[in-house]
Amino acid sequence: MKKFFLLLAVLLCGTAIAQEPQNSQQASDPASDEAAQAGAEANPEDTIQYAGILNVIGDSYVRNHKCPIEETWHYKMAKELNLKYNNYGRNGSCIAWDRTNDGKHNFGPAIVDRAWDMEPDADYVLVIAGHNDACKIGDSKDSAEMFRDSMEVLIANIRTQCPNAKIGFVTPWYVPRLGFDLTCKVMKQVCDKHYVPVLWNHSKNNVIQVRDASFRSQYFQDPKDFAHLNAKGHDLYLPTATAWFKKYMMNNKRKMK
Repeated sequence: MKKFFLLLAVLLCGTAIAQEPQNSQQASDPASDEAAQAGAEANPEDTIQYAGILNVIGDSYVRNHKCPIEETWHYKMAKELNLKYNNYGRNGSCIAWDRTNDGKHNFGPAIVDRAWDMEPDADYVLVIAGHNDACKIGDSKDSAEMFRDSMEVLIANIRTQCPNAKIGFVTPWYVPRLGFDLTCKVMKQVCDKHYVPVLWNHSKNNVIQVRDASFRSQYFQDPKDFAHLNAKGHDLYLPTATAWFKKYMMNNKRKMK
């Protein structure tokens, strides 16, 4: 009888050992779970389903000068519209002029050449620039023609680099300085020629009252600043820009040539 119970115990023990690998396979592997989680955290955008890709290129209007990019209206607009956002702003940049060796600062190549840096799969490209070009142009007709030619090339370059993107331009504010009227006029003429919508900010009726000193002290990065909004300024302008983008960029997606 003792031998019988001993044999039975041995058989039961063997059965338990045989089943153990199967149970261990069903159980989760903590190391694998941690690795998968680490991979997801390393590439969080891989799991986001965006409605499209927005490239924004330009000068310090895009880079936001001395403040975080996350405070800009275009960053907030992209987040609101669930667009992947790429910022190609550079302080001091011009559409037409290379400023790599312009004085003591290196403001880099002209935007017309930097178009090749952008993500090619973009659905939308916004060009926000012209302020520094206006300072270069002044009342020079020759400089204005150079700017016109560069605008033509810039649109062509963007359409080559981002073939599926709808392009839009955003003018500088209603700055009371020589060159701004002419620059914005040329910008509008070239864009109209190529069926590119323009967000027209060069107007006394614009919500951004750049010529009002008290307004600048509240909504610009500095009271003497005629270009760069602060966080409150970007929030103030956001509804205007978003409404324009939805109407002229998203609801009229067909690319025009």
